[in-house]
Amino acid sequence: GQEKALLVQLAEKLNVTEHIEFIGAIPNEEVPAFYRSARIAVVPSVVASDGDQEGLGLVAVEALGCGCATIVSDLPALRDVVRDGETGLVFPAGNSMELGRKIRQLLADEELLERLAGNGRTHVMQHFDWKHIGNRYHRIMEDCLANRSTDR
Repeated sequence: GQEKALLVQLAEKLNVTEHIEFIGAIPNEEVPAFYRSARIAVVPSVVASDGDQEGLGLVAVEALGCGCATIVSDLPALRDVVRDGETGLVFPAGNSMELGRKIRQLLADEELLERLAGNGRTHVMQHFDWKHIGNRYHRIMEDCLANRSTDR
């Protein structure tokens, strides 16, 4: 996005360019294969200066659904998706030291990585699958219609 030039410059300054690939936008149909090629997904969201923040945590849902062990910041929308230590790892938003610690923890503990990836995928399939979401909306609409007809 808009920060690419700054991030490339920072990677060069830190001498880590051989470890970073700036991929850019990926067509929607290629996203699942992209996630499946990764072992860990990191969603380091922060609250913007104007107060804007994650509304749903869709990136985390997609990554978990594709079997990635996922690390997210502790914003409300992401806490709705990831349960710390059960379905992924959570760190304080903006705390890069803690984020680094969580990444190292997963890289050093294959059993934890596999457990979180499996639990995360199961959690997402049970709570964020389209059929499940559709059924929830259907029940909400039925409740609204039932309440509307009894209010008259």
